[in-house]
Order: sequence, then C-alpha cells, then structure tokens
Amino acid sequence: MGARDSRRASRSGGATKITVSLIGDGFGVPEAAASVGAAVRDGGLIAENYFTTINGNAAAISAGWQIVGYQDAIDTIRATGATNVLILGGQGYDNDESWWTQYPPSDSAGQLALTYHAYGGTFGYQPTGGSPQYTAAQSIAVLNAPGVPVILTEAGGPVGPGADTSFMSALLSLVDAQGWSITAWTWNPWNGANAGANTLIQDITNYTPTFGEGEVYQNWTLNHR
Repeated sequence: MGARDSRRASRSGGATKITVSLIGDGFGVPEAAASVGAAVRDGGLIAENYFTTINGNAAAISAGWQIVGYQDAIDTIRATGATNVLILGGQGYDNDESWWTQYPPSDSAGQLALTYHAYGGTFGYQPTGGSPQYTAAQSIAVLNAPGVPVILTEAGGPVGPGADTSFMSALLSLVDAQGWSITAWTWNPWNGANAGANTLIQDITNYTPTFGEGEVYQNWTLNHR
C-alpha cells in the first residue's frame, strides 16, 4: 500500500488555509485476468509470478502466493482506526474499473475513491477518445458509475520539441468538466528536453517544464478553475 500527500486549499478572510492528509493506495496497478474481477475485491487467486527488472530488462520471476483482495485490505486498515481516504484501482494497470460496479467494495468509514491511470492509446477504457473496445462515453461512465471521487493518479503524454499536446489538453479539460482530480506522471526528468513521453520536467535544477506534457500541465495547474 502506498500513501499520497493530498493538499486542499481554501480561502478565508484573505488568507489561504492548506489542509494536508494522507491518501492510502490499496494496491499499485493491480493486474489480473479479465474473467476474475471478483478477485480484485475478494482475493483468493494464486499468483504465479511477480515482475521486476534485471539489468534494466523486464523479467518475470516464478513465485506462488495467494493474493489478497481490496476488501481485506480495507477492513485491515480500518481495524487500526485509520479513517483517511483509500483509493482503489482496477485491472490492466488501473485502466479497467468495471469491477467496482460488478463487485462493489464496502468501507465502514465511507472514504473510498477510485484511481485511474490515463495515457493516450487505442486499447481499453480511453475517456478522451475511445478505443475499439469502448467509446469515450462508456469510459467516462465506468469511472463515474461507483459514485465515489475519481482521482487520476497517473497521466502522461508526448514530450519534446513539437510534441502533440492534444491528448493532455483534452484530458485536462475533461478532468475539469467531470470534477475529477489528477496528478501527472512523472517528476523524473528521464528524457531531458528530448522527445519521449510521460515526463513533466527537463531537469532538477530549474524544473523547466518539458515541451508538450510539462508545459500543458503547468499551464493548466496555474490557470484552471
């Protein structure tokens, strides 16, 4: 489980009040077969591999253990007395959230939110443009259907000189229109000023926004309402 720093600003009497709380991430990018949506909530399946990198290359390591579901994780966290917000993702690297309505989780604190990862593509749920599997309207509907706050905890697009900004621009407009929250990926300057994807800054000296994603996200952060 991860923790994210949530900062909420409000104005009162000319002063700005910042409230800081922790948001717990039950699992990071769970991945399971499409036919086992119940296991996302209830667990019980046997995992056969875990994935890592060896010398920079992706590798699957054979191992076996029984996976835990979100419901057990929620109940265990609440048993400690914690009442902070818990964000729950879905299959396909937090792309498929359909399990929420098929097998809804319960929370004694009533403090659940849905997390979705938004990257431009042509597969799965794509709320800005659709895919061969689902229309944009269907993708938006599946995120809103559980009736909990929606937080895009990862989002990214092309970077570099002349980068196409249409995806990030459309996504940020949609976030505002739907009343969702978003944090973009990533603050690591992996590409510098070069062409690539999914980075916000060119360097860690001046934090210069990347061409493309970084500039669009900075402008939205400073100017959206």
